[in-house]
Amino acid sequence: MESGLTILASVGATAPFVGLLGTVWGIYHRPHRHRHERRRHPGQGGRPVGEALIMTAIGLTVAIPAVLGYNFLVRSTA
Repeated sequence: MESGLTILASVGATAPFVGLLGTVWGIYHRPHRHRHERRRHPGQGGRPVGEALIMTAIGLTVAIPAVLGYNFLVRSTA
């Protein structure tokens, strides 16, 4: 049971950073997307930011259960 704890702890610790990386990536590439478009649609301005926030939510969705599971398993093995 202890063999999977390292992986579970690693996933829980790094998943929020992966989500944050997605947020930074999406916000960084927003001006580049608009530069290549000839016509700008007012409703699509927030689309890359919305996608970036979804990446953050996915990272947190993975991290929170992983950390809770890790804490539960550590307490149950002690």
